Amino acid sequence: MIKKVAFLFCLITLGAFSLKAQFKIPRFFVGFHGIYAQPQDDKMTANYHYGIGVDAEGGLGFGKTMITCSVGYLNFTAKDNTSGSLSFIPIEAGIRRYFLLGLFADAKAGVGVQSIPNKASDVPLDNSANLMYELGGGFKVMGIEAIINYASCKNSNGNAATWSNNFLFKIGYCLKL
Repeated sequence: MIKKVAFLFCLITLGAFSLKAQFKIPRFFVGFHGIYAQPQDDKMTANYHYGIGVDAEGGLGFGKTMITCSVGYLNFTAKDNTSGSLSFIPIEAGIRRYFLLGLFADAKAGVGVQSIPNKASDVPLDNSANLMYELGGGFKVMGIEAIINYASCKNSNGNAATWSNNFLFKIGYCLKL
């Protein structure tokens, strides 16, 4: 009788481990970052020095690949009083893939809502919501993240469509749940 109970216990234990291997528990994370944005194209650098902002990001995934969503706020400082500061709200979804030793790649796409309160006629940007994307990567150690992304946002200014390009330097904290 004892042998049958021990055999049944071993079978149930092995079955439980087998099911656990087949059904992975999803991983979650929530991150908050400070952002420094450096304009890269001629139209942005002609009117703005840099951008400062924040973002919040969440992710869900199995294994090393995560689906992410983020929302943020950036404010670009104008070089003169006629340009007006540029406020920018990115709302994006994307994918993050972790590699060795805390390295990861990041790709996002979404909508960038931009607003220029004191728009001068020579500023090549307008008040609108347009397509945007970010590509880059980062490094994570003990919850602290450092990220460098290349971001581009389409601008519809009259008949010509242009793109605003920036390098985004992010540093912040990411909490795994």
